[in-house]
Amino acid sequence: MAGSAALLVGIGLGLQNLFSDFVSGIIILIDSSIKVGDILDVDGLICQ
Repeated sequence: MAGSAALLVGIGLGLQNLFSDFVSGIIILIDSSIKVGDILDVDGLICQ
């Protein structure tokens, strides 16, 4: 019983992170502040 509860808590935390990333992506798409061809600098990582 305790093992399944721990498993469900782990799955819940993982889904929370996944859902948060999904919502952030939707907000960025709707905002249209980032367009195709823009150059982004995120924590020293340059993306084009």
